[in-house]
Amino acid sequence: MDCPENCELLSVAHDEWVASVQFSADGTKVLSGCGNGTASLCDIRSGQREVTLRGHSDEVREAMYGNGLERRAVTVSSDTTAQVWDLRRGEELETFRGHTGEARCCSVSDETLATGEMEGSLRTWLMPL
Repeated sequence: MDCPENCELLSVAHDEWVASVQFSADGTKVLSGCGNGTASLCDIRSGQREVTLRGHSDEVREAMYGNGLERRAVTVSSDTTAQVWDLRRGEELETFRGHTGEARCCSVSDETLATGEMEGSLRTWLMPL
C-alpha cells in the first residue's frame, strides 16, 4: 500500500477493516477498533502492537480511552455490548449488556459511559473503578 509524501504507514496491520482510531494524550500511541472483533493499542514510533483486546463476538465499532485515564479503554461492538478494559494487562474489567441492536458509539465522562445503538437508543452506565 502506497502512502503520499505527507503520510506515514504504520506497520501494524489488522486482519480486517479499522472502524475507529484515537491517539493517546501524549501522541505516542494509537488505540484502534477493528472489524474482526478486536481492539489494539499500538506504539506509533516503533509500529509495535502492545496489546490486543479480544472479547467481542462481532465488529468493534469504536474503541476509546476511558475515564480520562490511558490505562483503561472502552469498546462498543455490533455484538450489542460495551466492554471496559485494563490496557496494562489486556484484560476485560466489565461487559455491559442491554442494547437490543448494534452498539455503534460511546463517550466517557468521569464515572459514566454513554453508548448509542443502531436502533436509536442511548444508554448510560457507571464505569468500574
